[in-house]
Amino acid sequence: MHQATPQENTTQPTRHPEQSPERYWSMKEIADHLGVSVHTPRKWLLRKQMPRPDINGVRLNRWKYSTIKDFLNDPISWRKEHAQEGA
Repeated sequence: MHQATPQENTTQPTRHPEQSPERYWSMKEIADHLGVSVHTPRKWLLRKQMPRPDINGVRLNRWKYSTIKDFLNDPISWRKEHAQEGA
């Protein structure tokens, strides 16, 4: 039986967004991470219930991981801490 040597195995490991701190996250990636529909974070954004994107366009919103990480880890606590900013 033939076993692959390290030189033969050329596949790269999959990088997760959490491993690339300044990589920009899309609305879909945020929704997937939180296990919700992509429409849910769109509603949250309109209601100011999540951080504003670092890149904000008509059809494109992107968040740096450093901007969104606290929200991704605990959305409810993030909202409580930032409730006064939206008022």
